[in-house]
Amino acid sequence: MDIATDKLVLRARQQGPSAEAILKVMSLLDPEMQQGVPEEVLFAGVGKFQASSAPVYTNEYRYDSRYPQDMDDFFIELRCLEAARLVHTTLDRGSVFNKMNKAHRDRIWDRIGTRVAQIGEHGVSEAEYEYRDDLHEVFNTAIALVTAVWPFAGICDHNDTERLNKMAEIKYLFLSLVKTLAFLGPAVKQARVDIQLFALMNDFQRMTIFHQRLRKTSQCFAKLSQEFLEYLRDDGYETLRLVDPYSWAKLATNYPDDDFSALAVMDPEVDKVHHFKYSKILSDSHRYQGITALYTGSHITATRHLGKWFDMLLVRISDYDDHDDKMTLAVAYNYLGMAMMRKPTPNVEGAKKLWIRACKKMELWEAPEGRMPPGFSIFPYPYANLALLAAYYGGPVSLIDRYLQAVVKSMNRNGDSSVPHNIEDGLNLVWSGNIYLMRGQHDLAYHYHKKGLDVLKETCLKDSVEVSWAHYRLAVDRFNRGEYEDVISILSSSTPRFWKETPYQRAQKARMLWKLGCAERADGDLDFGRQTGDEALQLRRELLPDERDFSEPDSTDVDWEKVVFYMYR
Repeated sequence: MDIATDKLVLRARQQGPSAEAILKVMSLLDPEMQQGVPEEVLFAGVGKFQASSAPVYTNEYRYDSRYPQDMDDFFIELRCLEAARLVHTTLDRGSVFNKMNKAHRDRIWDRIGTRVAQIGEHGVSEAEYEYRDDLHEVFNTAIALVTAVWPFAGICDHNDTERLNKMAEIKYLFLSLVKTLAFLGPAVKQARVDIQLFALMNDFQRMTIFHQRLRKTSQCFAKLSQEFLEYLRDDGYETLRLVDPYSWAKLATNYPDDDFSALAVMDPEVDKVHHFKYSKILSDSHRYQGITALYTGSHITATRHLGKWFDMLLVRISDYDDHDDKMTLAVAYNYLGMAMMRKPTPNVEGAKKLWIRACKKMELWEAPEGRMPPGFSIFPYPYANLALLAAYYGGPVSLIDRYLQAVVKSMNRNGDSSVPHNIEDGLNLVWSGNIYLMRGQHDLAYHYHKKGLDVLKETCLKDSVEVSWAHYRLAVDRFNRGEYEDVISILSSSTPRFWKETPYQRAQKARMLWKLGCAERADGDLDFGRQTGDEALQLRRELLPDERDFSEPDSTDVDWEKVVFYMYR
């Protein structure tokens, strides 16, 4: 793709954040791309066009007679006939990209990335240096395209199954942007990088917290987001770009094809809009760094970033009175409470107060008729945390009942509790089963654990932490029933081998190994049971080096659960 192509891609951007617009231009000028783009994309909307002049660039490319040969007329035609349709197509979950094989999709983004990477301080010809702004525009166009099809999280639907599946499907688009950002290096200021890239980085890191095979790739994204944003902020907001493809699409489709005059009133450079979006993305970078730290054992890092996120939330509420920020306070209270319980000496009362505040804030989420709005998932964690505190530390039974009622309300929000919607549904079932087990209601516990496992296996990756929780709970139930062979089968196949990196995962592995050893001994295999128990004990000693007088053969389920959950470590 040469400089002329880059300029034409820039021209295409004026038609809106449309993947098809980019593909059309690239297919006009790049014969290789013609092999990868669906024909309806190549020729759609230009059939009525009659070439009015000779081709502009004939030295390198030959035009098919079906192509328009005058670029100015082509873009006028495109603007009048297709702008709204193109945006709709792009926002429809990237349908254009799904029609292409992966090799051709990768070629598109690799070429964009390669051209942007050539703007470095060294090894760039004067001609290319002259067009560096155009190359930057190509990169920002790519950001706008990915943003247009990315399923950003709402207030509490981070683990929505459809959303996670979509993110996994198109993650290659996002990762190509991050790779290009690394090429930019110090030139990022001159590139005027669209800050939606940093929103993508934050969201991707949150998605991969529990998805072990992706976590290594993404664990630093929120930190990079914070550092880039603060670096760009030094010169004020003038170095930042804001592109809102959803607003553009909404506005464009409200007007006839021949009337785009209203587009002129859009001004994304307004300072207030800049600060609103900038502060939101920056606060989220602290949010996801804090949440990640909770699950990697660093309570100091978690407390620092979660506290910064909470402070920024309060400032944003004061400045903008934003509804989503107010609702997000419940989420912030919950994670701050978790951080208090992650300390070497857990602050039980402090965490309890924060979780009660979270529940009170969540009461504002509910619809007037007392049911969750359609498609809306309850944020279950503060209810579960309070219920577990009451169960393990002693507390009013009303807290447990309140949590169980919240679970029922969440599961019935769409009138059909048999349909799994997301990971939270499965967690609600598993946690409810655990509470019933503590109450001595073993049959109910088994029912909820089994149903929760079915939901989590459908909504999570096979080797996710959540699925392992459900496997362990079901194994405990079957152990209590004397079904030792089933316990051995469940735990032998559900303990991921790569759980070695963080204390959180190693504690979970220790608990599962201990229960496996108990089942092996109960089933008559004393030698294997002893070896497995010793392995679990070794992991426990690595996690709790100061623990004294602990005897593995005399330990109970509760003793090992205290190693796993943040509130007992």
